[in-house]
Amino acid sequence: IDDTATMKGTDSDANLDAVAIAKQAYATYKTAIVITGKEDVIVQDNKAFVLANGSPLLARVTGAGCLLGGVIAGFLFRETEPDIEALIEAVSVFNIAAEVAAENENCGGPG
Repeated sequence: IDDTATMKGTDSDANLDAVAIAKQAYATYKTAIVITGKEDVIVQDNKAFVLANGSPLLARVTGAGCLLGGVIAGFLFRETEPDIEALIEAVSVFNIAAEVAAENENCGGPG
């Protein structure tokens, strides 16, 4: 996998092709891959989906990725193999919830 950049949560220092990286990670590890960012990428079985919803506030919320992991686990807990439709649903629900929260007049931002 491309190791030319230092990536750590919201602190990534490169503008890399997330779809290409996700496909390469899938080919290497043979498991579903989810990469989050301005656009979220989900890859499994040579299928790639790009989701473009969510809120820029997510990049400023510590633990947002961990929370998304919990949401994904909730959607997949009955599956023996990751189901790409469940992954898409989980990431979409998480991102739409972030959009709704950001639109709330009482939302002053993270923290």
